[in-house]
Amino acid sequence: MYNRWLVVVVLAGIISPALESQATPRSPGGLIRLLIDRAWRERRGADFECGRELAQEEEDRATAASLVEFGNAALPDLEKVLNSLQKDGENSEYAINPGVLLLAYASIRGRDAYARLHVMVGDPRLEFLQPSVDGAITIALDLTSYISSSEPLEDGVICRALDPRDSLDRLILAWEKDDRDKVQADLGPVASAALLSVLEKSGPWESMRLSFWPAPPGRIVSVGYRFLGAGVWSKPLATLETVSRPTKNPDAATGFGAMFTDASGAPCGQMRIRFSTLPEFPNAPRPWGAVRYVVDNADIGDVLHVIGLCAAR
Repeated sequence: MYNRWLVVVVLAGIISPALESQATPRSPGGLIRLLIDRAWRERRGADFECGRELAQEEEDRATAASLVEFGNAALPDLEKVLNSLQKDGENSEYAINPGVLLLAYASIRGRDAYARLHVMVGDPRLEFLQPSVDGAITIALDLTSYISSSEPLEDGVICRALDPRDSLDRLILAWEKDDRDKVQADLGPVASAALLSVLEKSGPWESMRLSFWPAPPGRIVSVGYRFLGAGVWSKPLATLETVSRPTKNPDAATGFGAMFTDASGAPCGQMRIRFSTLPEFPNAPRPWGAVRYVVDNADIGDVLHVIGLCAAR
C-alpha cells in the first residue's frame, strides 16, 4: 500500500464526502471493519490501476483520520489488529489493509508506539508488512523517513510523483543490504566520481564496506532521518494527512540538511544531502512521466560512513 519505490504518476482521486459520512460507523471497531471490508470489496481480484488506487488511499486516510479522533479509546481495537498480524501474518484478517491501521496507531500513540512497532521489524511472518511498519515508525518518531534492512530491495509502481527522499531512502536501503549495484544506481555524476575516488584509496568494495560499516553482518538494522527546514519535503510520505507536494523541487541541487538517527530515533549524525535530477523513466506512463532524483554529494564517502555508524548503534 505504502511502498516507496520507483515509477510514478500524479493523478487525483476524488470521493464524495456526503456518501462517506453516511456510511462511516461511529466506533473504532466499526471504522476498522469498514477499512477491511472496503479493501476486500475494492481490491480483491481487481487489476492494479493508479486512479482507483489513489482514490482508495484517499478514502482510507479519511477513515483512519476519523479513527484517530477517538484517541486512546481506539487503542484496544488497534492492539487487537497488531496482535492478529503478529500471530497470523498474511493469514490475519487485517492483512489486506494493514498499513493505514499502523499509521493510525502511531498517530495516536506518538513516540510511545515505537516499542510496540519495533518488535515487528524483521519478523519473518511480517515480511509483507515491513514498508508499512517502517512508515508507522516514521510517524511515531516524527521523522521524514525510517528505513530498515528488513524492507525488500525491489522496484515497483507508485502512483505519485517522486521526490528527493525516494533516492535517499533507496540509497540507505541498498547500503544496509550491501548491494553495490543499487547503491551506485542512486548516485548522480558528482557522487559517482567521488565514490570511485574513495574506492581507489580504500581498495575493493569489500574493504571500503568494512571501514564504513561497523554493524555486524547479517543483523537487521534501521536508520532514520529528518530533513531540516525543508517545509513540505520534510513530511513523511506515508501519512494520514493530505500533503500537496510540487512535482519538482527547485532546492534539491543545494540540498537539505539531514539529521540522521539510529533505530530508536536518537540523533547520530547531521549532513547536507544534495540531489541531481535524471531524465524521466523510459517506461513511465504517459502523459505524466516522472523526474528521478539521485543523491549527488561530493562527500558521498562521508554520507555512507554516517549511515553505517547510525546503523551500528
